[in-house]
Amino acid sequence: MGAFHASFPTSPEAETGYYTIRAAVGNYGIIEEFVPLSAYRKPTYRITLKPDRDLYMPGETVRIPIQTEYYFGMPVPNTQLTYTVYRRENWRWYDYWEEEYDWLRDAEDEEYYDGYDAYGQVVQTGELKTDSAGRATLVLRTNDLLPPDDAAHASYWGSSALSYEYTVEVYALSEGWEGTTGRASFEAATALWEAILVPETEFGETGTVYRYRVRLTDRRTGEPVQAALQWQAVLKLQAGSRTRVAEQHQGTLQTNAQGVAETRTRWRCACKNAPTKSANPSRSPSAPRTATRRSTSL
Repeated sequence: MGAFHASFPTSPEAETGYYTIRAAVGNYGIIEEFVPLSAYRKPTYRITLKPDRDLYMPGETVRIPIQTEYYFGMPVPNTQLTYTVYRRENWRWYDYWEEEYDWLRDAEDEEYYDGYDAYGQVVQTGELKTDSAGRATLVLRTNDLLPPDDAAHASYWGSSALSYEYTVEVYALSEGWEGTTGRASFEAATALWEAILVPETEFGETGTVYRYRVRLTDRRTGEPVQAALQWQAVLKLQAGSRTRVAEQHQGTLQTNAQGVAETRTRWRCACKNAPTKSANPSRSPSAPRTATRRSTSL
């Protein structure tokens, strides 16, 4: 098995359309591929859009003003627009037990692929039309965008995702068949607070004390939150397709002024992998419900 590459310039006088490229491979036959040749023309106008906020909660309305204008500054009135809304889980990656909590979102060396396009799964499409000033407003409801039953969707290590990134793509035809596209993004979450749980280590031995640190922040401001937390740790043993709970621990924590709390658990059962743990703010009127998972914040 082998490979080769080649290139050649096209003639400025060549007609647009589909061309066939053929490559002869010795006596093994001919490989051919159809290649389109198009004339590039700069779009005559552009589309700009920006949501009124970066973060939305369930039951809220997303308003996205859209502006279309020619490159010389005049608006594009009465123009038909089509839009597509994409959704993907909002992952946050971190280094274990890092004091500064300098985690990276969508780290280049740990790309997450959810089986959809680069922007995620298509959740809504529709059409709009600009007014006489070349403007339009796209109105979306978060309840129509969030999964109807988050727990029933694919998750990482058995925990549901509570934060999603949305990309809105607006498309319009310029003169002839020249397309113009504009994009914008926003985030929707099911909880006001974000909890990140970090284990000190993933591996240990019988009798090892496992340390866990949780950091609680307000999604809207990014500020730390002081609150009471309830934690639960479960050790599961798997034999073939059967799983049983070997140990279970639970307790309460209080985050400090930096929104940080720590807990320790000693496991009596001999095991190679450190068990997972979850932390939740106490069920009180002043504490919004939230949850955590090991490789992303919710």
